[in-house]
Amino acid sequence: MPRDEAEAFRLTQLAAQQQHAGALSNLATFYVQGRVVPTNYVQAVRLFRQAADQGVRQAQVNLGELLLTGAADVSPDPVEAVRLLRLASEQGSATAMKLLASLYKEGKAGVPKDELEAARLVQAARLQGSTVLHRRQMKKESTKR
Repeated sequence: MPRDEAEAFRLTQLAAQQQHAGALSNLATFYVQGRVVPTNYVQAVRLFRQAADQGVRQAQVNLGELLLTGAADVSPDPVEAVRLLRLASEQGSATAMKLLASLYKEGKAGVPKDELEAARLVQAARLQGSTVLHRRQMKKESTKR
């Protein structure tokens, strides 16, 4: 395990240089949070996009969130944000489902107002969350034996 954040960053960067999808997403998070390196949303978007293109659900969510409103030096792109959130939602991301639900409820980011779809997504997110919790409990119980 890395001893500190600088070492974690260094190791993550090495894996990202090999195009490891999870490492690309984690490296982007360093840039968003300004940990070890200065905050750099342009670099974060570039890295999240590489990871999202490889199917990393959390990268799709994070990039979608960034593109919904934009950030320093990153223009909003609501169409791309919704596309990414839908991809993540289809992969079971409760966070993406909740974000999409709020867009449908309010009719924002080019998404038509549809309270029925919003309610469906909220319910799907709840079910997804309870499934994850159930899996964790089962894993915990199996390690006790």
